Amino acid sequence: MSHAVCLMPNHYHLLVQSPRANLSRCMRHINGVYTQRFNRLGKTDGPLFRGRYKALIMDVDNYFLQVFRYIHRNPIDCAIPLVDQLDTFKWSSFPAYVVKDIFVEWLQRDFTLAQFDDKWQRYNHFVHNDTSHEVKDILDKTRWPAILGSQCCVEQKNSVTVNHINKLQNSLPDIETVIAIAFNMGHVSGINQLINKLKARLDSNNELKEKLKLLTQILTP
Repeated sequence: MSHAVCLMPNHYHLLVQSPRANLSRCMRHINGVYTQRFNRLGKTDGPLFRGRYKALIMDVDNYFLQVFRYIHRNPIDCAIPLVDQLDTFKWSSFPAYVVKDIFVEWLQRDFTLAQFDDKWQRYNHFVHNDTSHEVKDILDKTRWPAILGSQCCVEQKNSVTVNHINKLQNSLPDIETVIAIAFNMGHVSGINQLINKLKARLDSNNELKEKLKLLTQILTP
């Protein structure tokens, strides 16, 4: 489910909810299809985006609205503001939150507006009166934390991640599940451990090798 989007000249932001932990598959499709269309229209070839996308797990209770505001304020908070008024920037979901006549089918607005008693004006005021720079200071950095949340939330998420990794190490499921869980958790040490485990299994399991080859073909743009 998509809650917010903002397309900037050299990057874009998405605030999405991924109940099935399949964000990597979605992003591969979005970036891949966009790159193919861009290259076709521009008669070019090769990669368009530099490196893998950045993502983090968010503590909804404490940071959802702050991240929401950060995304929608991007056009005026960048080094050279792109517009004077946010509701005139058409490459953002912000107008759909403050102009009643705008409806975007794939945008999930109810959750956010419910926190403002469905008052569009209250959300507009919230975005334009930004007094907290905590999220901006974090997301403007080159390197992001794996989890954006309170200390309690971080500890809880890390515990869940470790449990997932331990289960995978004890009994490896199919290769697609292993990679999907590891990369969606964003746990670097866990990924390294899984890779070493997989290498050992690949040396003695030809069927697993064939599955990896098939998955590589699927994931390669």
